[in-house]
Amino acid sequence: MRKLLLTILLFIVMACGGGGGGGKGPFEVRGPTQDDFAISVTPTEVTLEAGKRTSVDLTFTNRRLDNLYVEVTVSGCPDSASCTTVETIRVEGTVTSRLSITTTTDTPAKRYSVSVRGSTSGVGANSASVSVILDVSPTMFSLSFSKTEYTGFAGSEGLALADFTSDGYLDAAVTSSTNETLSILEGGPGDMSLWAESHLSHPLGAVAVAELNGDQTPDILIAASSPTAMIVVSATPGGLTAPRIIELGDATFDYEPKDLVILDADQNNTNDLAIGAHCDALACRRGIGVWLGDGLGDFALDAGYSIDVQVLNLATGDINQDGRNDLLAIVDAPLTNDLILLEGKLNGQFASAKTIYSVPKSEFGSSPVGNIIIEDFNGDFVPDIAVSGAVILGMGDAAFADPQETEIVGRLAAGDINGDDMPDLISSSFSRMVVTLNLGGGVFDEPTYFSIGGGGAETLLADMNADGVLDVVVMGRNLLTVLLNDQ
Repeated sequence: MRKLLLTILLFIVMACGGGGGGGKGPFEVRGPTQDDFAISVTPTEVTLEAGKRTSVDLTFTNRRLDNLYVEVTVSGCPDSASCTTVETIRVEGTVTSRLSITTTTDTPAKRYSVSVRGSTSGVGANSASVSVILDVSPTMFSLSFSKTEYTGFAGSEGLALADFTSDGYLDAAVTSSTNETLSILEGGPGDMSLWAESHLSHPLGAVAVAELNGDQTPDILIAASSPTAMIVVSATPGGLTAPRIIELGDATFDYEPKDLVILDADQNNTNDLAIGAHCDALACRRGIGVWLGDGLGDFALDAGYSIDVQVLNLATGDINQDGRNDLLAIVDAPLTNDLILLEGKLNGQFASAKTIYSVPKSEFGSSPVGNIIIEDFNGDFVPDIAVSGAVILGMGDAAFADPQETEIVGRLAAGDINGDDMPDLISSSFSRMVVTLNLGGGVFDEPTYFSIGGGGAETLLADMNADGVLDVVVMGRNLLTVLLNDQ
């Protein structure tokens, strides 16, 4: 009996790999043999023209019972292009995301392999990757631009164009919040050069140009903060005049001016000023203030009008076609960014605000939805509106059709860029300029992307070299880019 028990024990030890023989038996415990997630891509191969955008679907499959958080990285993106997707994704079962690939007209035409890699951490960590083959063909876009960049504008905030030097060419006024400086770049048939500069001892913001006092020279109006003020500087043949400071930091206007526009609010043929401001919601007293000009260069606050909103951008035009200037503003509401309309009345007054368009902040984070463009996009002689991400066609009498979503985001400008007598849309944001041609009837072509050094602070259209064709001027936080239209 004892011999039988010893035989059975010896058999069990050997079957489990014991006995010093190193063998493996049926009771071996193995570790994980498969990855905890997988990635797939659809489609696996795409073709697009340089200057265009495409996207592919990424599918993440969880092979574990608990939830996973996968860190996602992209490599192999083409030159002068951007490849964007979520940086972290929560994978429960099967989850789909998207990889967007945006090329520019500078992206070389060739075949690329763009790889997406996902990684987990902790126990059982592993990684997986997938590739999409991208064939980029030469751009077929009919427009091209000659680009020149100008540096040295730390914290640039505002940009305005006018012929400050009276030589027949447009010059650029640039304001800096960091250097507290107004810089005038002189334009001409060639490159621009610094013509005048003024240190104004205020963080500077939005800028506008108007003739305020009847002397036929352009006056530069600048919104400033710390303390809150409006600064007026005139451009004369000899340079810039000494700044005139109009303090705004009283009991009715004590916060940061965000935007300013020139208008004739009281219909007396003199230039007035509307200022939109952003402030602590608990301290807001006047989100939009209207300042009436006297035709001699001075302004008086119209204390009878105010609206308590957080203003991000401001624009003016005759929206309801009654011969009076109306105001449009993008305002910072608690959950949305709203486009509101204030119809002009007599004596510089405005009607109550009417909301035209709202964008949930979840779509844009906490950033503004860009600026406001007023233009007749469909040729019906009724003002239309464009904002970042949407075109809103007017129907007359301040009524509007449902917004048409677009891929044009950032700081917008509108004008006939290709010579077909229809206003096109141009925008800049970060390192790209986007051109969307008007096909007529309020319909726009697919956007074409151009590589620039930086944008997003301002986008303007103007004939910079006096050749009769609109050019593009883009302001980034530290860079001014002039793109001459080669048409």
